[in-house]
Amino acid sequence: MTCDLTVRRQVLTHLERHGRTPAITLTKLTERSREELALVLEHLLAEGTLYVSAGGYEIARVDHLRHLVQPDFEGRVSHYLRGRKDSAVGVARANRLTVEEAKATCEVLLDRGHLRATSVGSLRLYTSRLS
Repeated sequence: MTCDLTVRRQVLTHLERHGRTPAITLTKLTERSREELALVLEHLLAEGTLYVSAGGYEIARVDHLRHLVQPDFEGRVSHYLRGRKDSAVGVARANRLTVEEAKATCEVLLDRGHLRATSVGSLRLYTSRLS
């Protein structure tokens, strides 16, 4: 099945206006089945447009994180994630970064298309697109 563009637009518009929203509210808003909405949300999570936090779904934003990212962090993180998946905490430990620096670097690289992200509940796992 493909991602329903109408539902996608409804979800993104709602999240843009209202912020963090639980799945049940999005189901009511879109008037679709949970399964249909789950497909759309899964697609948006896989492409890095959304992330899951306590209390619901939010649009992923990297603009406020860019000041934490240094050019050498990007290379180190990209190299580390080749062939493996890891969380921001694991990336931070392996590269001697703070968790905030690791998360910011991963999100910026994701935004540029260099990484992929998989969200498992509130855990976000990053991997290189070159893997």
